[in-house]
Amino acid sequence: SALGEFVDALGFVRRQPRLQDLIFFVILVTFFGLAVLSIMPAVASQMMQGGADTLGLLLAMSGAGALVATVALVPIAQSARKTGLVVSGAVIWMGVCFVAVSFSSGLLPLALLGVFCFSLGAPVVITMALGLLQVLAPAGMRARILSLFVMVSFGMQPIASLLIGYSASALGTPLAIRINGIGLILGGLAVLFTRSGLRQWEANRAVAAAESGRG
Repeated sequence: SALGEFVDALGFVRRQPRLQDLIFFVILVTFFGLAVLSIMPAVASQMMQGGADTLGLLLAMSGAGALVATVALVPIAQSARKTGLVVSGAVIWMGVCFVAVSFSSGLLPLALLGVFCFSLGAPVVITMALGLLQVLAPAGMRARILSLFVMVSFGMQPIASLLIGYSASALGTPLAIRINGIGLILGGLAVLFTRSGLRQWEANRAVAAAESGRG
């Protein structure tokens, strides 16, 4: 049954600490990072005092950052030895960029740069997590792991968008973005310093070991 397969996937992930780390990083990016994109209209109108053209520029810079990251940064990140440091560093980097954006009221170039730089990190985290989850999981478990991944990460995006919308309304758009940026920074640091194995983890070796075991 679907419920039984879901329970099997949970049981497998519970025995794999590095898969837990990857899923948690994606949850951080989805909950604190991607949710900010849903209030970009408020950034354009309230913080930048602009209109549709300003919103278009902000979203274009987000897309440009994601494109550059996918083409240039992801291959470099995948070849790095310390995978855990790379992924956690990308999460922290995104948080720093959001904090910078939160102080950019009236400074469109700073906001554009911050959105571009944030968008460099998200594809690194999500692409590496998706790839490693599928490679490290046994063939019979991959679809279940992927379903679990989508449900616990992107399934939270509507809730995250709702929360940041409320916080932006109650606290103001800059403070809402700053809170999310700090959440990314603290979350990335917490995982990095509480999961000692993550700091030494070399995913390329783990992938090679998994493939040789199947062979």
